[in-house]
Amino acid sequence: MLSRFWSTYWKTPHMDAPTAALIGASVGVIGTLAGALINPHTAARHARNMKIIDLRKDAYLECMKVLQKVPPLIRPHEMRTLAREIEAVPVAQMRLFADDVTAEWLGELADILNRAADRIEELGKKSASDCMDDKQIKLLISEWEEGITRFLRAARSDLGIETFSPERTPKSGRTRDTLRANW
Repeated sequence: MLSRFWSTYWKTPHMDAPTAALIGASVGVIGTLAGALINPHTAARHARNMKIIDLRKDAYLECMKVLQKVPPLIRPHEMRTLAREIEAVPVAQMRLFADDVTAEWLGELADILNRAADRIEELGKKSASDCMDDKQIKLLISEWEEGITRFLRAARSDLGIETFSPERTPKSGRTRDTLRANW
């Protein structure tokens, strides 16, 4: 009795097989066309993102090549040359492919080198290793090491390769400072 009442007031059309097939085919064609239109756009965006990541990796590697020269072992004119190298290429690359904070850190490292060179010349010494007993030189070397550590952390974080604790390596257990000293 309820079914008679229901069918009297709400008449639902019945779908036959050809209509269902036509609707199913239409959905399939629309899905295929949408996929064909979206796929090249998505592939191009992915390729562009991969190119940016490659350029970012190259920029970080270029910075590391410049920064691997250890400041306490070099003379003031070499420090100034290294500072100019840092300010010329790596800082510009970091501004383009990384973030401004990392670029500012590199600029601070160049400034530290210039201040260390000024202090060494002020003391009348030939290199930073000759004036390791000076508190200001020790402070500048400490700032340099902290800046290098910040840069390495930023590089690893930005490139997505920070896979272990920042304080210890997974296999050897040596601290990052030991690794940096050997770097």
